[in-house]
Amino acid sequence: MKEFLGENYVHCGEVVQLPLDFVKQLCLKVQSERPESRCDKDLDTLSGYALCLPNLARLQTYHFAEHRPILCVEIKPKCGFIPFSSDVTHEMKHKVCRYCMHQHLKVATGKWKQISKYCPLDLYSGNKQRMHFALKSLLQEAQNNLKIFKVQMLDLLDIEGLYPLYRRVERYLEEFPEERKTLQIDGPYDEAFYQKLLDLSTEDDGTVAFALTKVQQYRVAMTAKDCSIMIALSPCLQDTRSDQRPIVPSSRSRFTFSVSVLDLDLKPYESIPHQYKLDGKIVNYYSKTLHAKDAAVMPTRFKESEDCTLVLHKV
Repeated sequence: MKEFLGENYVHCGEVVQLPLDFVKQLCLKVQSERPESRCDKDLDTLSGYALCLPNLARLQTYHFAEHRPILCVEIKPKCGFIPFSSDVTHEMKHKVCRYCMHQHLKVATGKWKQISKYCPLDLYSGNKQRMHFALKSLLQEAQNNLKIFKVQMLDLLDIEGLYPLYRRVERYLEEFPEERKTLQIDGPYDEAFYQKLLDLSTEDDGTVAFALTKVQQYRVAMTAKDCSIMIALSPCLQDTRSDQRPIVPSSRSRFTFSVSVLDLDLKPYESIPHQYKLDGKIVNYYSKTLHAKDAAVMPTRFKESEDCTLVLHKV
């Protein structure tokens, strides 16, 4: 992921061994601090290994005494584009982004209490009003997203076009299971792996090689879509020399900052069938709720506000 996101922003960390007793005690200690919605997920208390990373809530760019307070914001912006693939079978997916559709399903299943007005397309729009509305919506209903990278180049097919290619690779592996290592399904994710990802050809020649390249590109794209960005900010004095560290000016003061990208473990190959089923579930549920609104004769303005492709949303 360093190759895509930049060496200065990605911290690989170090694998360290931990006493199993320590991990169990840690689980018990943090359990009461965790949000209720996250309590169904547990730390792995049996592996005995963990990833040691720097404290990303502090300024990473330069080593200097931090005498002033630091504010750290974590953003999880999600996928910021509408799929344009011809493999998309639901017209709705060309108008409403995955995040906004998924909101309806998550509220229906009790994951969240209310639908967030945040839309990734607003954040990526470049329009100040829409970007301000996106950030304001995150503050009002943070959910798990007040946690930015456009990776459409690696996700040209959408999951609907990708799934048949996944099945092609699966059939090959069923016949030749010993090839799993050669195909680098489980790594190593090295320079050779990265070079294969740069093949952006869309002409399917029917080979396993083409299918595998698209599957691996999709895994990387999914990883980037789900990453988190940590932005640490600290006010600096007016006489601070700006050539020593990155500075962002604001209307009243200046801030020094550092940016780090995390949650970059490559999405598992085995998760693709789940993604395919989830995509269908999200679109079908959203279409069903939209039809229910139509049946209730909702005003046209309300129906239009559901469309993520609008230039401006009502603020």
